[in-house]
Amino acid sequence: MTDTTLDKNKRDLVIHPFLFSCLPVLLLLAFNTHEIFLLGAINPLVISVLLSFIVWVVLRRFLKSVKAGLILSWIILMILIHGNVSKLLESEYSQFNLDFVLLPIFLIMGVLGTVFFVKIKANSELNSIFNVVAITIFVILVSIFLIYNSSQIFQYVDDSNVLEIPVLVNDIQKKPDVFVFLLDEFASEKQLEMDFNYSLKPFITQLEERDFIVPALTFTNYPNTIFSIPSSLNMKYADDVIEKYQSDSKDIRVSYPLLKHNNVMKIFKAYGYKITVFANGFEGRFSMPADSPYIDEKLCDSNLVDIGIMLTLVDIYLPMPKGANLTHQFTGYNYYHHFDQCAFSFIEDYKDDKEQPHFVYTHLMLPHWPYRYDSEGNNVNPTSTPNDANAKYFKEGAYIDQVIFTEKKSLEMIDSIQKQNPESIIIIFSDHGMRGEITSWENPTDKDLIRGFNNISALYFPDKEIEIPKKLSLVNIFRIFFNEYFDTHYEILEDRHIWYNEEPFINKDVTNRLNSLIRD
Repeated sequence: MTDTTLDKNKRDLVIHPFLFSCLPVLLLLAFNTHEIFLLGAINPLVISVLLSFIVWVVLRRFLKSVKAGLILSWIILMILIHGNVSKLLESEYSQFNLDFVLLPIFLIMGVLGTVFFVKIKANSELNSIFNVVAITIFVILVSIFLIYNSSQIFQYVDDSNVLEIPVLVNDIQKKPDVFVFLLDEFASEKQLEMDFNYSLKPFITQLEERDFIVPALTFTNYPNTIFSIPSSLNMKYADDVIEKYQSDSKDIRVSYPLLKHNNVMKIFKAYGYKITVFANGFEGRFSMPADSPYIDEKLCDSNLVDIGIMLTLVDIYLPMPKGANLTHQFTGYNYYHHFDQCAFSFIEDYKDDKEQPHFVYTHLMLPHWPYRYDSEGNNVNPTSTPNDANAKYFKEGAYIDQVIFTEKKSLEMIDSIQKQNPESIIIIFSDHGMRGEITSWENPTDKDLIRGFNNISALYFPDKEIEIPKKLSLVNIFRIFFNEYFDTHYEILEDRHIWYNEEPFINKDVTNRLNSLIRD
């Protein structure tokens, strides 16, 4: 084989469409590496490459290999550029639906580029240029990811034992089943009345009729999930973790090992409990302890991709007008419906295991966005996100509709559990308030503090006369439970409320300020 032939083979080597197909995932990974694990991006990368390969093989039936690759790369680049331009302009001109202008422009460019590549003869030279460009961009994005993570030195992997507390195991004969319902972003009475003119009192009354203890005031300790859930499941404030980080760090992956090795599940396991969780599709990020070594059963797992990554990718790169129903069929919003029904069915059909006590931890993305149910529980397609031009729909009922449905479904699950075994413990809480109404994270108003911290909590502790503080925060809920049922005598911590925004390691204690608002 001559040098000329070798050189031509190199120029005709088609690799750029497969590298370009990785760019949407790599862009998301490179510029959000502080909150996404590489593991959560592997499947989307594999799927992207496989799809591009299939399209390339199909195009090769009609065109030569190089032409097919050039056309495919051009189409991918048009989708990539359109998605990012659309997202950028959307944030600047949210009052307009720019897709009706942008889509025709990029469609015309896509068609013209395809015609150009079909007719052009200098295919090998263009193929080489595309290969070089694709390789360069690929290397840059991968380098950004690697450099960031090497600078962090993965310090968060050593934080799993920072929040440890003593595991106190006593000789307890009666070990009831325990059900936890974490209702994500369910605001409580103060915020619902303030922002939505909605009363939670009928729901509270129905809980009390079912012998629930509902504290007069409930507030989370942190306004965001990444410390709210780890602190509640570890029964400890995250101060020791926060002190280990640079104040300007945004690496929220620190919460993952805190969830994975949480004290609550460790204690339940020490008492011989079977532990069941539901994988809500975000476990590759930071909201679920689904990979905890203490878990015996993980249900409703997507087994494919991180749902958060998939939703973000499709929202940016699927070239459909906003609100198009077809978009929602591809985005994975339907996954939420499937997950919800899977979790509901398990709870409603639950059968008590007489041989082993059971801890069931259910994190429902309800009433959290996407708003996919009306007040009667009928499926609806979400037409916007909390950050786009239709954010006013918060006031138009989408969030409240989903709150009403969440109330109804919670009561149905409670009734099923109490009917099957009235001695089961049921703990309900939300991780924070409804934050879409927050006006400033940097300088929160008094109302913003209510919006961030005002969560719901309700406890069903049958056959126990328990005095719950008038004001209850999440860090103490499991301490109270273990003390009452396992005779552990854990200290009840002072309620503290700690604000932070995009820089989670710059914490501001706003306890006194929040308490003054409550008194007022």
